[in-house]
Amino acid sequence: MDSSPSLIVTALTPHVGYAKSAALVKRALVERRPLVDVALEEKVLPEEKLRKILDALPMTKGGVQA
Repeated sequence: MDSSPSLIVTALTPHVGYAKSAALVKRALVERRPLVDVALEEKVLPEEKLRKILDALPMTKGGVQA
């Protein structure tokens, strides 16, 4: 996920908005840090929820994920 910023922004946008998602990804890229670390540092979401949102496996499955 860290190598695909557009996927990360798409996954985060419904939860924190596009502007915040894009800012987090941009900061992570500039600082060469994992997005999860940057997002946790900025306390945008609880860690468990953030990790669930950024879990790539559900994104690769077909159908609607709840």
